[in-house]
Amino acid sequence: MAAGLVQVAPRGFRTTRAGRRLKRHWRGGMFEWGVLLPLLREFPKAPLPHPISRSEYETALRDYLKT
Repeated sequence: MAAGLVQVAPRGFRTTRAGRRLKRHWRGGMFEWGVLLPLLREFPKAPLPHPISRSEYETALRDYLKT
């Protein structure tokens, strides 16, 4: 979030325009990180983690485990 790649949306998180541009460079494979990491270095690092509530964490975990 601090880098401007994702933002909070009503039902979770979504990528921003910058996040979608970056995503075009990655096809999801493990070996694609070599392409993506240099591009990520251009974005600012987050000073602190984004705080989420315990219930937000539990909901996200539950949704993840359903897939």
